Amino acid sequence: MRIKVVIPTLLWHPVQPLINDLAQGTVRPEKIYVIDNSGRFYSPKSIDIGWVEIIFPGENIGVNASWNAGIELCADCDAVALLNDDIRVGRRFVEKIISAFDGRDNAGVVCPLTHDYPPGELPEMPVIRMRKREGWAMTIRKELFDKMPRIPSDRIRTFCGDDWIWHWAHRLGYRWYKDMGNCIRHEVGVSMAENPQIRATLRSEKEEFAKIIRELKAA
Repeated sequence: MRIKVVIPTLLWHPVQPLINDLAQGTVRPEKIYVIDNSGRFYSPKSIDIGWVEIIFPGENIGVNASWNAGIELCADCDAVALLNDDIRVGRRFVEKIISAFDGRDNAGVVCPLTHDYPPGELPEMPVIRMRKREGWAMTIRKELFDKMPRIPSDRIRTFCGDDWIWHWAHRLGYRWYKDMGNCIRHEVGVSMAENPQIRATLRSEKEEFAKIIRELKAA
């Protein structure tokens, strides 16, 4: 299974360890696209530039437009992993995602959070059906993205992009699963802590997302 990764970021200090985690995995993703919204044109020295491609929009286009742009770059793969920039993953992260897709009628696999263990080091646990949306580390079949509209990033910039994907997965008859043993560690709020203006848009974007869904249902 060919998996590519998209990571939007405003900061490089959390992204570098995540890239290192993916590089040291038992299975590496085919490609990583980092959408660098920092405006600093960072050029890391310790990563494989042939494997990690850094996209510079030239301005902060927001998380959802970054996801849209990254998905467009992943046309020739089986699944796209949309990862927060402030997570750490275990050595078997990609290997276990591929296993969770195998033989299941699913659109996506999501990983639970852990704050008490190193990522990926919990005992083996089952893959279960998801009942609610979780969006910090989603790996989605490319075929779902091919069937659904892109995230309306002109109306929701930072938040609710994961809700949009979840909505269309259910609307198109797909299921999502969670691998309870493929845990990630989330350094919650790293980007928001250094860019507090982002959180101020949360409520208005949730309201706008609800409006978008009402419009879809009324159409």
